[in-house]
Amino acid sequence: MLHEYRVPIPYEYLGIAEESPNKRQTFATFARGYIKSQYPEFEFVRIDKMDVICKKKS
Repeated sequence: MLHEYRVPIPYEYLGIAEESPNKRQTFATFARGYIKSQYPEFEFVRIDKMDVICKKKS
């Protein structure tokens, strides 16, 4: 059974991404980097609103 975890993305990332010409890509890059640095035991799956959906690395 696949367990997914929701990790909230810091709201400040949205404000920073708003200043970028490619907001969606910038926000996704920030979210991936946040998971990689703060939750190394998780693997990025997708973004759902202001959460990253992750799974545990195997």
